[in-house]
This record gives sequence, structure tokens and C-alpha cells, in this order.
Amino acid sequence: MVRTVQARLPAGVPGPQGDAGGLVITSTYTTLRSLYGSGATMVNGQSVYVLGSTAGQRGIFFYDSSDSTTAEDGGVVIVDLVGRRWKREYQGAALARWWGCKGDGVTDDKAAMIAALESGYVIDCEGLTYGISGYMEINAAAFRGVQNFIFKQLNPSGSTIRTLFVNGVDGFFVRHGKVDCGGNQSAGTLADYAGVWITGCDGFRLENVEVTNGGPINGFKIVDCTDFQLDSCRAHHFTYSKSPDPTDDVIQGYHFVRCKRFTVDKCYAHDLIGYISGSLIARYSRGFAFGDCESGTFNGLKIWNVDQGMDASGTDGNRQFIFNGCHGDDCYSAAFKAAHASVDVIFNACIATRAGLWGFVVSGNNNFITGRDIKFIGCIAKDTGGCLATGATTTGTYGTGTALNPWAGSSGGEGPMGFSLRVGATSPSDTYPRGVQLIGCTAIDEQAVPTMNYGYSNTAPAQAWNSADPTTGLLNTLLNCTSSGHITGFQNNLAGATFHKYGCMLKGSGNISHTTSGTAQILTWDTEIEDTGAMHSTSANTSRVTVKRPGTYIISGVLAFASNATGVRHALLYKNGVLQANAPIVQPVTGTATRIAFNYMNTAAAAGDYFEIAANQTSGGALNVDMTASYFNVSLQPGT
Repeated sequence: MVRTVQARLPAGVPGPQGDAGGLVITSTYTTLRSLYGSGATMVNGQSVYVLGSTAGQRGIFFYDSSDSTTAEDGGVVIVDLVGRRWKREYQGAALARWWGCKGDGVTDDKAAMIAALESGYVIDCEGLTYGISGYMEINAAAFRGVQNFIFKQLNPSGSTIRTLFVNGVDGFFVRHGKVDCGGNQSAGTLADYAGVWITGCDGFRLENVEVTNGGPINGFKIVDCTDFQLDSCRAHHFTYSKSPDPTDDVIQGYHFVRCKRFTVDKCYAHDLIGYISGSLIARYSRGFAFGDCESGTFNGLKIWNVDQGMDASGTDGNRQFIFNGCHGDDCYSAAFKAAHASVDVIFNACIATRAGLWGFVVSGNNNFITGRDIKFIGCIAKDTGGCLATGATTTGTYGTGTALNPWAGSSGGEGPMGFSLRVGATSPSDTYPRGVQLIGCTAIDEQAVPTMNYGYSNTAPAQAWNSADPTTGLLNTLLNCTSSGHITGFQNNLAGATFHKYGCMLKGSGNISHTTSGTAQILTWDTEIEDTGAMHSTSANTSRVTVKRPGTYIISGVLAFASNATGVRHALLYKNGVLQANAPIVQPVTGTATRIAFNYMNTAAAAGDYFEIAANQTSGGALNVDMTASYFNVSLQPGT
């Protein structure tokens, strides 16, 4: 057995161990492989102290005679020339420096770091700064996780820069780390650059990961991934300088593409800015952006000093999103946006403060796909137009020479609004948001000089229900919402559009004689005040309101009987010709007409069911019902 004898061991090295008795000392992994591959006999458990070419590689290795198959990994397992396995003694995570990473922030550690991360061990980077040049791809299934790292981009100007790129690996974690993107303000594209890029991976977790000092790139980009979670991450302080000035987004804090079943908790995006005509401004940046994603839950997100805050848009659509308790402050244009083909999105208890143009906005697009079934529940838009983002003024106008409202020419220049539903700038007339519900929301301006023009705005027209097309008839409703401090008005409705309900309201012309005292008589209606569900005909079965869409309905109205002091009056509700309910019986008053108000909540109906209203009176003879003062309303209950 060849031994290196040394009277005094290096500081911190334990004393003799192993079944052979003495501790053998060698210099590097290379000498361990060659020296003990010379044919000398080693005893199982014999230990060797490797000095290492760098301090970070030092450690004690023991010979495991029971193992003849484990491959060398360059840091924990070393295989000598005769096939013996030497295994490092350690506790906890493996250290990146064991694979030769310098961690000095200057040396390019990319190759060594890849070897460490693909070794099959959880890698601890000890809080050191590791230089990474260009594109660091991790694609080995053995990658388990990395923690306590700082990755600093050394060459942020190549054709494709992804400082940490994980490709096709499942079940890993990245936690307690920082990616410094190198600070190049002119190099980079959203298509090819990111601080952290993950694609084709499932079941991973990012926790307390920070991406900063970027240019025109993504902080985090996650593509084609499923069942993952981001928790307490940050994308911040990216600055671009492009020539010519950009006309579309050039920075994204987080970009999710074709992802499913994922959760984003307590993540931040802020200070994503750039130079426009030489002036620094929060323009052409998005905090959180999504495209063709499904089943995402977002809790407690916070974003400020960007152009668009949370953009659940994408021309390919996003489905089944819920935003809970998220905040968007000082966003140059919109804090919360659901445009294009967004479907089934809920904003719950979200707050937009000082958005430049819209606190919350839903809009159409240009490809005959439109957002629908979107709910805003208990959301607050505060001081819209009073944006304090970089480059903005306290009056709500953006940087010099930039119009506040990019749709001023086509929308009439309605100005800052708390909540806005709008047809796209160049959309066909039938591509507009549908089925949008605002429930218990608040638009408020408390500034000394208010900047919010309207609390609510809707440019999407009503459309009748068409059973062959489930996107039609999903009208936009406003329920129990308030606005205060607005400059112009509570609600702005351009081109005759307004917030609607799915239903119809009817009245009549002239009088209908109720001829038989004490007998219910079905009433007919020849005038449609509104029929957004195509539920009534003025030429056939005029007594009926026929439901085309299944759901729960509110049935209400008024019957006006001519003056008569004898007997009582009441209204009756029929469904499919069968009596459903009676309105309260009303006693007439001498000398005045008798009005009966009826209101039936939570009335279930299937497609094809029809409702009718009947009048009854016990005056003892014929009595007129004044149809010009009588109303019959059937409307879909919000939320159904």
C-alpha cells in the first residue's frame, strides 16, 4: 500500500481513521485516481485526505469496497484507475466548490457549475458569487436542486443569454438565490433572454429567487411546464436603452407560456423601466405576462413602477386564472389587464393604486377571439390617473409627448378610469369582452386634485343570446359597485353601450281589460324595452318570455290596475303554463290606480322554459290593466 506520511495534518483535518489506521494525504483528485490506482492494496473504509488544487475541493474520501458501479461525479465520488470508489465524507448538501467552482464573481464557473448541478446532489453555493458566461443549460434528469447562490452574468451580449436554464427536468428546486443579469441595457430580446429560464419541466419549485440588473429581457420565463410553484420571488430593476425607441414590450418580470396547474405566491415585480427619447420612463414593460396558460392561481402578488402590471391576456388565450389579494401600484398604463382570449378569470380583492390609465381593463383583440367570463369581486381602483411611476407626473399624464389614452382617437378620449371594458383598437365590431361581471367593486379618487375621469366604462355593445354560439349573450354586468371622486361621471357608456343584464324588459300599449272578476288572466306584451336574450316576440305568443340560456333568473315587474275601491288585486307567475307563485295581495285605494310590484328571486329555468304574468282582481266586474304603466322583467341572475 502506498502511503504519504505527514507528521502534521493541515488545520481542521481530523486525525487517523478508517480500518487501516492511518490517514493518507494526497494533493488532488488526479493524484487520488492515479496514486491509488497503482495496484496497492487498500482496506475497506481506508480514508484519504485530498488537499485539493483549491481550498474548496479539500475533504476526506473513504474507500467503499462494496461499490463497483457508481460513476464518478467529479466532486463526491472519485474512481481510481483500478475501479475503486472513493466517496467524500460530508453532511447536508454538497458544495459547488467541490467541482472546482471558484465563487469569486470573476472566473467563468459555468462548466464547473453545470457539472455540480448535474451530479445528482443538492448543491449549496454558500452564498458566494459565481460568474456565468452566456447560456448555462441544465438538462440532466439528475438535477435535484440548488440553494444559497449568486449567479452573475459575465457576458450579457451574446445571441442567447439564459443565465440559469433548466430544460426537461422534473421535481427540482431552486431556492434562496440571486441572478445578476449583467446590466446590459441594449442587448437582449424577450424571445431569447432571461435570468431564469425553465422549459418542459414538471413539479418544480422556485423559492426566494431574485433576478435583477437586467436590460430588455425576461426576469423569469417558464415555458411548457406543469404543476409547479413560485414563492417569494422578485424581478426588479431592469433598464433598457434601445435605438430606435421601442414600440412594444421589451421587459417582462415574469413570462409564463403554455403552462398548466401552477401557483405563484407572494412574488414581486418592480422598477422595470427604460429610456424613451432620452427620458427614463416606466414604459413597454410588463410585471407578469401570460400566454396560452391554464389553471393558474396567484396570491399576494405586488407590482409597481412598470407599464402593465398583471397582464392575463395573450392572443392564444388564458383559462381558469384567479388572482387573490394582488396589488398593482403606479403602473404606467394598467395595473390589471385581461384582454384578447382570456376566459374564466377571477380578480378577487385586488387593489390598483394610481394606475396611469386603467386600474382594471378588459378588452377585445384583432383575431375574432375575445375575453369572456371574467369576474372582478371586491376589487378597488384608487386614484386612477395619478401615476407616480418613473417618467410620469402627479397629474396622470405620462412622459413628454406621450398621450395618456392610446385609444383617444377611437374612444372619444374618455381618460383615466377605474374599471374599463372596451372593444379593441382595430377589432371587428363583434370581438368585444363578454360575460364580464363587476361585483362589489369600488372606484375612488381621494387626491386633492382628482385625475379619475370615470369610475366605470363600457364600450362593448349588448348582443342577443344565440344557442348555437355559447360566446354570445354573455353580457357585462355591474352589481353593487360604487364610484366617488370621479371628475366626469360614475359610468361612461360610449356609442350607446352600457353594462347589461341577460334578459328582457317588456311593457304594453294601451289597456287590457280583465273581464272576469276572480279569475287569473294571462297578460300580453307588445313593446320591448330591452330584449338582450331574444326571449320575446311581439308577433307570436306575446305573453311569453322564453329562456334560451339555462340558469337562475330574477323575475320582477309592476301591474297597474285602474282605479276601483272594490275587492283586491294581485299578480301571478306562471312557468310553462303552471302557476309558480302569487304576488302579495294589494288592497285598492279609492280614487287612485292600484300598482302591484312583484319580485321573484332564484327562479331556476332550463333552455326552452317560458314565463308569463297573469293579473287577477275581485272588483266584481271588468277592470282595466294599464299596460303603459306595467312592466315585466326577466333577467339572468349575476354569477349564473
